[in-house]
Amino acid sequence: MKWIVSACFLIFLSASALGQNAVEVYINEIRANDLNTDDVEFIELIGPAGTNISGFVIVHYDGANVNDGEVWRHTIGTFTIPNDGVLDDDGVNVGFYVAAQSGAVPNGDAPLPGLLQNGNGDGLILYDGDPSSGANILDAVSWDGVTDIDIDDPGTVSTGVDSNEDNYLHQVVDDDNTDFSIQAPNSVFNDDGSGWALDNATPGALNASQVSGDIVLPVSLSSFTARLAGEEVVLNWVTESEVDNIGFEIWRNATVGGDYTQIGWQDGQFTTNERTQYSFSDDRVISGTIYSYLLVDVDVNGVRTQHGPIEVNTASEAPTVDGFYLYANYPNPFNPTTTLKIQVPVAERPQNVKLEIFNSLGQRVRVLQNGQMTAGTHEIEWNGLADNGSQVTSGLYFAVLRAGNVTQTIKMALLK
Repeated sequence: MKWIVSACFLIFLSASALGQNAVEVYINEIRANDLNTDDVEFIELIGPAGTNISGFVIVHYDGANVNDGEVWRHTIGTFTIPNDGVLDDDGVNVGFYVAAQSGAVPNGDAPLPGLLQNGNGDGLILYDGDPSSGANILDAVSWDGVTDIDIDDPGTVSTGVDSNEDNYLHQVVDDDNTDFSIQAPNSVFNDDGSGWALDNATPGALNASQVSGDIVLPVSLSSFTARLAGEEVVLNWVTESEVDNIGFEIWRNATVGGDYTQIGWQDGQFTTNERTQYSFSDDRVISGTIYSYLLVDVDVNGVRTQHGPIEVNTASEAPTVDGFYLYANYPNPFNPTTTLKIQVPVAERPQNVKLEIFNSLGQRVRVLQNGQMTAGTHEIEWNGLADNGSQVTSGLYFAVLRAGNVTQTIKMALLK
């Protein structure tokens, strides 16, 4: 492990600081048209092996101006991405999910509800749940000419944001009325659509132009945390790997809705598979002010990836707690362990406290605490194991505290 130190500090990170697509599942290949009968169409997703994508939704939009609205949607049933014998550039096993017309490909996982080619300007949006219930956009691809799905159909994707944002619309090469498929380049993320190409279909396998299942960010950030330390605010962040990373810009904002100002720079490791820990101290803070921080990594091509924002209140390091309280876990996202902190109020006798972990389907996977605890602050580590000793998969989990008349829930993200 490497340490890069320009100061010391700790701050809490919400899962959104790493983007909504923490599961790193993307659209990888689309076969949308045939020369003749349109009977071998399919969609292929790629993601880390072991990722539970049950309940994810793929929506097909007709992007022609006169045909707003969904054409159809495909909800993925119970499915965990398998280990298909493919490694990404960091040595992580990845796999595929294929939804195809019935009998179209030998390794299809589920049937498509309809055709992919619906005229000029078609598109797909991948969600991590039901879009009508506020699910996150994970990826979006359009083909076959100009579409309006970034304007009003449904208008929740954009070509005007950074190309590694989850709601970026990849406008890819046209299907061109061939028997080829539309295929993502080796780097599935951070592509503006120009890297996609037409080639022989490869459902359930790497695309023709891919040499690995490279689905992770060039800078794999596993935590970005901070806390007030005396008269300074200290920012810490950890990378699990870096590819072509020049370094990090540190930006700060002290006014709600105001502009951010760059206050620092930290050199990166360029390319490394080793975990690296960074630290930066902001000593120009005023007591009683809420500061917001952004971390931006910059690669050799000038691509800038934003993490955050995260906030620090210099008036108080932590909330004043009179009763039971479950603090945000740290780090978050985490791999493989995270720490949860419980505040137990003063009482005449030890208090009964129950702390449980649930997955995104509401299923209990682990009981971390169930019994009496004395007054004070207690830290409990979760190592990502279920009660039966098995390792849980990547995804969102919820820690639920039940004590006295208090029930409190926090959200955690396990990234592998």
